[in-house]
Amino acid sequence: LFVGYYKQDPADAFDRDGFFHTGDLGRLDERGALHFVGRLKDVIKSAGVNIAAAEIEAVLLAHPAVGAAHAVGVPDPLRGENVAAFVVPKAPVTVDALLAHCRDALAAYKVPRHLWVRREDELPQKGSGKVDKPRLREEAARLAAATADAVPP
Repeated sequence: LFVGYYKQDPADAFDRDGFFHTGDLGRLDERGALHFVGRLKDVIKSAGVNIAAAEIEAVLLAHPAVGAAHAVGVPDPLRGENVAAFVVPKAPVTVDALLAHCRDALAAYKVPRHLWVRREDELPQKGSGKVDKPRLREEAARLAAATADAVPP
C-alpha cells in the first residue's frame, strides 16, 4: 500500500518480504472480512509473567459461541495483575463453558480469573468504532474489585 515510512529507511520499516509490521492483530471471519482484535504488545503482567492479551483473546475466539473477546489486566495486590476478559457471544454460552474451554487450551496462570459476557453495544468504544481498551480496563478493575468471587485458576 505504500513504499516508505516517514523518516525511516525502508530496510528498517519493512521485513525482507516487503511487509510492514504494525503490531496489530486481526482475524478473518467466515466472509473473509478482517476484524481488528488488538495489539500484540498488549501485555498483562501477572506474578512476574508476561501474558499476551491477544493469546487469551484468540483462545476465546476459537470457541464457536464467541463473536468477540477482549482481555485486560486487573490489579491484584499479590500478583500485580490478574487476567480478566469480556466476551461478546454470537450464540448462547455460559461463563463456565468459556472457562472450561480456556482451561483446555491455556496454562492455568493464563485462564481468566474474571470473565464477563456483554453485548457489543455495552463495550466502551472509541470514535473509530474500536473497543476502548483503557476504559475497558477501568471497568474490569471496578467489577473485579466489587466482587470477591474471582474465578479460581
